[in-house]
Amino acid sequence: MDEIILGASIEYSNNENNDDHDGQNFINSQKDEIQKQHKINDLKMTAENTNESQLVESFQMC
Repeated sequence: MDEIILGASIEYSNNENNDDHDGQNFINSQKDEIQKQHKINDLKMTAENTNESQLVESFQMC
């Protein structure tokens, strides 16, 4: 009887740890997604700024 109770508590404890691990994985994946979005936005801004400066240079050459 003690072994069954002990086994159940170990299994419950492992499930609890797995839930925490899954939760942390979800949080990490959300952080990664946010970082990707920031990088994309930075690249878009860089591209926009580059295009504007190139247009200014082209216009000045004319």
